[in-house]
Amino acid sequence: MLLVVDDTHKFHCANMNSKNYSHYSYFAKRMPLEITNSYVQNMGSHLFFNPLIPLNSFNDLTADDDKRRIKYGVISEENAIKDLKTWKSFALPGRLQKPVLPFI
Repeated sequence: MLLVVDDTHKFHCANMNSKNYSHYSYFAKRMPLEITNSYVQNMGSHLFFNPLIPLNSFNDLTADDDKRRIKYGVISEENAIKDLKTWKSFALPGRLQKPVLPFI
């Protein structure tokens, strides 16, 4: 799953202060969010991924014994548009070369 957000810093602050704190790695939890977010948004693919997240942590409809896991990435709208137009890192366009279900 890929999330395109207006402000990645604001998204991660809200996500870490909610029940999704466990989605973040040990390193991401220990570093100041400003540093982590700045590093990700200014280097490489501009995508921040939270891997191996239990599917049942997103809603109450999934059974507690469900072992499925997902990976979700977060990118700013500005970097997403830039990458789709120029294919600078090819990380985002490469992920969109398979069927995509828009979720708004």
